[in-house]
Amino acid sequence: MPRLVRAWACQFRCGYKVQTSKVRMKEHEDWCYMNPVNRACKSCGRYLLQESDGSEPGGSYCDEDNLGGKLRQDCEKWIPESETEAENA
Repeated sequence: MPRLVRAWACQFRCGYKVQTSKVRMKEHEDWCYMNPVNRACKSCGRYLLQESDGSEPGGSYCDEDNLGGKLRQDCEKWIPESETEAENA
């Protein structure tokens, strides 16, 4: 019979698996790419994720810079996602 356990999930909804330790989840959140404090690609308004169409591989792109397949943190060109949403409205 299964048993109920308490687990913690990332507040930034990055898709990271849950942790049973609150301390470990806090450590994850401190470096999480979706944490806007880290100014990382995945939480940036310039970040674009292109899916593979079968003929060409997909990848991560920045409309300001060539990421070269590497995600960054502490980027000087980072802008909040809400700014690009406002521009596109």
